[in-house]
Amino acid sequence: SLINQFDPSRFILGGGIMKSGRVILDHVQQHANRAATPWGATPCVGAELGDDAALYGLASLFESPPDYV
Repeated sequence: SLINQFDPSRFILGGGIMKSGRVILDHVQQHANRAATPWGATPCVGAELGDDAALYGLASLFESPPDYV
């Protein structure tokens, strides 16, 4: 599974899907637990910025544009 290949320290979910909050996180956590390696499951958390995350990312581009643009 991708969980085992990438071995993330956590899953961060955000955006409109998080209006369902704990319901979504609980289901994703259950799936992560089933796909977990013997070393443990990956914790699933909600994004702190919520729906504003994309706006913060866009604003950061205006503050210091990346070299490849």
